[in-house]
Amino acid sequence: MEGKRFVDKRVVKWLEYYPNDELKGYVILHLDNDPFNFAKDNLVKVKKEIFLLMLNNHLYFSNKELNKSAIMVATNIYYSKKIKV
Repeated sequence: MEGKRFVDKRVVKWLEYYPNDELKGYVILHLDNDPFNFAKDNLVKVKKEIFLLMLNNHLYFSNKELNKSAIMVATNIYYSKKIKV
């Protein structure tokens, strides 16, 4: 099967909703952590580095609202580490 490539369904659905969006350097997450819920309001695009911060700090939950907050916390951590004082 040379030349064939598998694409995550989250990516396929995201590109259906946002066809001109660039995904290089990003991952698509399910906010409610339900792998079968591909609703537009349940998918979110996050920088890979921010997602890794979430995983390393155990900030990925099965609750939509907690995950929204976790993304904000991880984003603040990520950008605050880039600030040169």
